[in-house]
Amino acid sequence: MPVRSHYCSAVWYLAELLFRVGVGLAAGTVARAYKELERAGYVTGKRGGGTRVLPQPEPQTTQAELIEQHARAYLAEVARLDGTAEQAVAAVRTVIATVSTE
Repeated sequence: MPVRSHYCSAVWYLAELLFRVGVGLAAGTVARAYKELERAGYVTGKRGGGTRVLPQPEPQTTQAELIEQHARAYLAEVARLDGTAEQAVAAVRTVIATVSTE
């Protein structure tokens, strides 16, 4: 086993123990979480071999989709503040005018 792999397994094991103790989770809860992550394709592991995070494909999110996600988050925050969509748009227009003149 390469040194790095052995080191990563030891760090992962220590992190798991600290997590369980610090958060107060039962061993069964952590084991169930690992199984769910494995089923979803995020990790792989075998008894005595440690758990390894699997490489994930790069998300193919377009710029327009990212901007829309941020806009949704912004509107959700405005709503949390009891603001309206019109107030949100007005605020964005004000910021745009300010940024344009800088």
